[in-house]
Amino acid sequence: MALDTCGKASWEDLERLVAHADLILFDIKHMDSEEHRRGTGSGNEEILENVRKAARRARVWLRVPLIGGYNDAEGHILRVAELG
Repeated sequence: MALDTCGKASWEDLERLVAHADLILFDIKHMDSEEHRRGTGSGNEEILENVRKAARRARVWLRVPLIGGYNDAEGHILRVAELG
């Protein structure tokens, strides 16, 4: 089973789904918490922590929905690659 998520959930809730997933697709909208908050209304600390926890239990693919002028800079893409 594949799980497609932005990762914005408590680990306790997400963990129940991760236990059944072979693959987890995470959308990473921005690595910088303030920029993430500006674009989505909330920070990304919980999301990034959930990515790290999930990667210990299942295969994780990171996806970046590229948004011109928001998260399409080369430096941002490199930071996402370092997370994965």
